[in-house]
Amino acid sequence: MPTFKELLRSGRRHELETPATHFPASTYFSMHSGLPPGDHGMHFSFQWSARDQRIRFRNDFEAPTAVWERLAADGKRVLVVDPYELARPDSINGRAISGWQFANILSLERWAVPNGWQRPFEQRLGRSSQRQEVFGRRTARSLYGMRETMFAASGRVADLTVDLL
Repeated sequence: MPTFKELLRSGRRHELETPATHFPASTYFSMHSGLPPGDHGMHFSFQWSARDQRIRFRNDFEAPTAVWERLAADGKRVLVVDPYELARPDSINGRAISGWQFANILSLERWAVPNGWQRPFEQRLGRSSQRQEVFGRRTARSLYGMRETMFAASGRVADLTVDLL
């Protein structure tokens, strides 16, 4: 606490602003497309479908074009690792992978474009673990497992990226 007190005394304080005040999950689509939430309309993993009159998973909706898709369309090569809460692109000029740091049924589904390019890296560096969000009480064992996964995640990305570059 003395360290925080000294930081408050000697540092500067700035209020952070976010376009995601009301729809925090829309941040990922805005970050990857450059569009504000009102333009892309993707606000959560499960959204209301007026046409179907029911809740649908985000992949059932047309997502905004991501920056790496625009770059690939202009002939630029891209490397995309773990685009949070985004669907698998149909094609890409380069390589893309999701679920490399860890896989999650809602936010980091396992896929690779083109299919299969990641297998030699999985054989050498290991396959990512599956970690799910739990809304409610967690066991100590599951929390330690999540902790270990998070600690290993940045190293997994660094190892893959360095190898690919």
